[in-house]
Amino acid sequence: MTPDLLAHALDYAATGWHVFPCHTPIERDGTTICSCSKGAACPEKTQGKHPRTIKGLTDATRDPEQIRKWWTMWPTANIGGIPASANLIAFDLDTDAALATAMTARVHDPDEHPWVQAAALAVFDSVIAACAQQWGLPSPTGCP
Repeated sequence: MTPDLLAHALDYAATGWHVFPCHTPIERDGTTICSCSKGAACPEKTQGKHPRTIKGLTDATRDPEQIRKWWTMWPTANIGGIPASANLIAFDLDTDAALATAMTARVHDPDEHPWVQAAALAVFDSVIAACAQQWGLPSPTGCP
């Protein structure tokens, strides 16, 4: 079953997120390629993660009419969003290097990393600890 990406994009916008369409990873002959013009030449780490629009994330909007136009044009577009537009903080910890950076930021002096707000610290610690456990890494000091 294909997810209703338009409905999800509209839901995100209704909760305050500014959204924009991103390219889509496509399975072809057992290989994943990107829907962008680079296709198989698109770097694997960006496949389906970069914007379809010319201005990229600066095109992000909460305007339902614009969102409907985009997902009518590209119904399988991944949904890009700007968490800060809804007063959220996002952590992209999908690699060992990203997790190591986040762990380093947490265990050092918080004044060195003002982007780690006190209100988000407990959630941040839980996410870091869960990721560390999943990847078989020791939980950093200060994390549950």
